[in-house]
Amino acid sequence: MKEVYICYSKENKSIAIRLTTMLESKGFSCWTAPRDIENIENEHRAKPQAIAAAKVFLMILSKSSNVSKEVADELDIALENGKSVIPFKIETIPDSVTMRYFLNTLDWIDALDSNFDDASDVLIEVIQEKTGETPNLPVSKQKKSNTAANSTNNKYYIGALVVIFVVLGLWYVFSGGNTSSNNTRTDPESTTISSNDKDLVGSWKIINYEDSRKISAAERESMDKSINTLMQSALVVFKADKSFQRIGFTPQPQNGLWEFDFKEKKIYLTPIGTNRKEAINLLSFNDKRMVIVVVEQVNDNAGGPEVVTTKITMQKQM
Repeated sequence: MKEVYICYSKENKSIAIRLTTMLESKGFSCWTAPRDIENIENEHRAKPQAIAAAKVFLMILSKSSNVSKEVADELDIALENGKSVIPFKIETIPDSVTMRYFLNTLDWIDALDSNFDDASDVLIEVIQEKTGETPNLPVSKQKKSNTAANSTNNKYYIGALVVIFVVLGLWYVFSGGNTSSNNTRTDPESTTISSNDKDLVGSWKIINYEDSRKISAAERESMDKSINTLMQSALVVFKADKSFQRIGFTPQPQNGLWEFDFKEKKIYLTPIGTNRKEAINLLSFNDKRMVIVVVEQVNDNAGGPEVVTTKITMQKQM
């Protein structure tokens, strides 16, 4: 079993080789394609197996990987398997709603603003934390790495490559991946997240939403009507016994179990009768209001790929 799976686009192969060499020199075992594929005909099976077996999913984030379907598919598998994802950013990526969300809520390593060696030292410390392994890092480098980590607020960034999350039952409403938008901003700008899972207990209602989808005015108007209807009646009820109920999203209420992960800033929902664990990404959360983000890759009107970010604000009903 290799500890670190290295995900990259073909344009970044030289960086992947450099990172692999550096990490393996520090004692970490790495899996990288095509080096570790014994039979190229089995690539479609080898990569998912390697990702599932790895402790850490290291993603080289660049302009090319940001639009790579292969990278997105590998990230999808990593998230489905609950892997620790470490984005290693080597290029400036165009700004987007998605990017701002991840910059605010998730950790990333910036190899652009600092030099590669400093970023690599931070990467070693992060992998050490995730795997529990002690790297062969000199004391002087450890101190330098800590300084670099503090200078970036210990953020290592995922970017706009994401998996489709089926969150709060909204997939049933956003038919074909379409989403709607409301220009009103009522959600809190703070990204503070309560560590008390008891704050989640209660009935929650959607009060606002925003998205980045590029659709026509007519399509937007139609979708807005559907969303406004949903906002009138839909509820998500989190109970103290760790069960939940979604009401108004589908013809019949849906029941299941919930988990709260403060460290990962996520709520996990497991609907009854399925083995699927749905992840809700939290932007902010307290005992009165929470802001979640749904990110999905869909086809735009021209048939090309488009990453859509939907920000949903929910308020607890008193």
